[in-house]
Amino acid sequence: METHSKRSADGSAPVDGSRPGPKLLATEMVASAPLPLAVLDADGAVVASSRSMAANLARPVEELIGRPLRSLVRTGDALLLVEALRAARDRPDSPTSLVIGLDRADGVSARVDLTISALADGWAVYLRPPQLRSDTTLDLGTSARSATISPHRLGSLAQWQLAIHELITLGASPEVILDHVARLVDHHLSATCVITLKGTDAGRWNTSVVAAPGVERLVGLRAPALSPDDDPAPSGAYVKRLGDIPMFRQLLAGEAATVLVGLDPDTNLWAIAVVSPDDGRVSGRVGALVEPGREMTDWDREVLGAAARLAGLASERRRNDLEVRQQALYDPMSGLPRRGLFIDRVAQALRRSTPTDLAVIFVQLVELHLINTSYGIEAGDAAVKQSARRIEALIDGQATVARFGGDEFAILVNRDDAEPLTRRIQEAFVPHWELKTVDGVVSFQPHVLAGVAHADPADDAQGLCRKAQSALRWAHQPASDSTVVYDDARRQGSVERLTLRGDLQRCVTRGELLIEYQPKLDLASGEIAGCEALVRWHHPTHGMLRPDQFIALAEESGVIVDIGEWVLAEAVRTAAQWRRDGVIRDDFLMAVNMSARQLWSPVYGDHVGETLEREGWPPEQLSLELTETLLVSNYDELLIALGGLKGLGVQLAADDFGTGYSALSYLDELPLDILKVDKGFVARLRGDGGGSVVATGVVSMAKQLQLRTCGEGVETREQLAGLRALGCDWAQGYLIARPISADRFATLAAGRPSW
Repeated sequence: METHSKRSADGSAPVDGSRPGPKLLATEMVASAPLPLAVLDADGAVVASSRSMAANLARPVEELIGRPLRSLVRTGDALLLVEALRAARDRPDSPTSLVIGLDRADGVSARVDLTISALADGWAVYLRPPQLRSDTTLDLGTSARSATISPHRLGSLAQWQLAIHELITLGASPEVILDHVARLVDHHLSATCVITLKGTDAGRWNTSVVAAPGVERLVGLRAPALSPDDDPAPSGAYVKRLGDIPMFRQLLAGEAATVLVGLDPDTNLWAIAVVSPDDGRVSGRVGALVEPGREMTDWDREVLGAAARLAGLASERRRNDLEVRQQALYDPMSGLPRRGLFIDRVAQALRRSTPTDLAVIFVQLVELHLINTSYGIEAGDAAVKQSARRIEALIDGQATVARFGGDEFAILVNRDDAEPLTRRIQEAFVPHWELKTVDGVVSFQPHVLAGVAHADPADDAQGLCRKAQSALRWAHQPASDSTVVYDDARRQGSVERLTLRGDLQRCVTRGELLIEYQPKLDLASGEIAGCEALVRWHHPTHGMLRPDQFIALAEESGVIVDIGEWVLAEAVRTAAQWRRDGVIRDDFLMAVNMSARQLWSPVYGDHVGETLEREGWPPEQLSLELTETLLVSNYDELLIALGGLKGLGVQLAADDFGTGYSALSYLDELPLDILKVDKGFVARLRGDGGGSVVATGVVSMAKQLQLRTCGEGVETREQLAGLRALGCDWAQGYLIARPISADRFATLAAGRPSW
């Protein structure tokens, strides 16, 4: 398979073996070459040899493979050969020649001229005799024995072939290779070469034509350069309707397996089949247009045979390139276009149509990772294939669908069809599926989400797809619809959210956090008996932000752990300072909120203990507040985590209690000390304690469990009286005081107010 592989450190050879090297040349051309030709690897060992080369050494081909070439020449000439190989490597553009003695197996004395050319990872060696001695019997191939062929002509043909082999080794495109093959025929036969190669699409023929001087009057093409070392850009042309030219028409018919002489008597068109070196199939033909009345010689057959072999390599390269392209553009599992091809088609559609008439839909099979994990990769593959078939059936050729990622499909449709199509897709994925697994057939309920983006004049293909993917991500958010249509306002909110999340990473180190303290009232004495520490973020751009504006983001990003540690340390330090200043009661209770990430952190308990010890604050006067939803998750682990905190002596409070009932059954097992009644229930209280069944029930239940209670969100004196009537222990809310700074709280507490 043709790839653009990396080369070794010295630039001499690919490091992954993907480009054709000496071994590939051995199987594809050298072994069948009629010339005395051998190919050496980077160590100078023979990796391929023609039969003609073996005959000149009086040894079978199998005996040559793997042997260093220096072991096949006379002992006194071995050093000369090593120097010649080095010289050829140092001057890769100039072949090296030397006269050397062969170590023939039959003992016959023979001196020959070796022509050495450097390849990417070895050498090519061509043998020709400068002077035949009477006792020498050399086999230079059938062509060499023909009176019409001189060693000079053979050498020229060999060099042309080596140059083209080098192009193949270096990864040249099939078009460049074919162009040089046509030049080879033109140069050595003074004939116009026509190469036809059968394509992979329904037997289609791809035709390459290179014109020789004087052929312009026939096909209107320019003449080519006559050297394989010239500009590597193809100088040939591709004639789509070759059959319209009478002299070439017969090249498209039949399966010529040998050279055909005088195929067209009027123009003397010769042809030879191109056979694939991979599987031996006929993949095309090489034709040569010569002057009328010319007789074909052994030399002509030699040149056409060489051209056919080289064209066979180019044909195989073309087929591999098409296969690589197919794999790069189409998903082999679903048969759908891949990401790159889909974006290209979107770009074309945006150029051809009015952008506002188009839309892109992204559909995600949400549970694919669960299928892979639960039932195996095979079941996941089956789900992908089934999804592709269902979507294709729904669009019925009226839209473009692609597999964009592992569990995502992208669809290009007309704008008016986007929403109706997503509804049909959602409906098509409602029924249960039957999936074959290694354990048998299982029933599976698929779930898909969709994001839709309508194109506008400013969109390019990449941007439109990004918008649809953003809409798909929004569909994942809690309480979102299963299909979401992109809008710029929502995107702006997402951008701001992302920016805010990034700023959160630095808010602690930049000193942007502060704490406000909301007093808690002891309902029995009417005095301030504690407070709740509430964090605020003084953002440099957005100003003062409340917890509900950034705590959720802090939870998602994990920054809540750093924020929580800072809040705990600052609140305890402040409370200890108030005590030293004598502005709070001896039994003052400091309450600090605790997040889920902090609770599950293995070092959180250590941090709490170290903070209390450092500031000298009594553990029983620190209350850690948890939300009720946290109290009903991972119950066994929760008991262990809370037990560790209780071991420190701190108090634990359930915040916003009453908003969920699932924690009721656990109250007699959880190591809680305080229940905080949600402000929504407190708001319904009358002065006599009636009006809120939930508030009444929570306070009554807490008394039975020997837990203390705190009413939240007290805003009126009637609500305060109602909590007192119920026997609630504490109250907090705007009636008593809003959250205030540490200095203002100290001033308020020092005045010993009473309610």
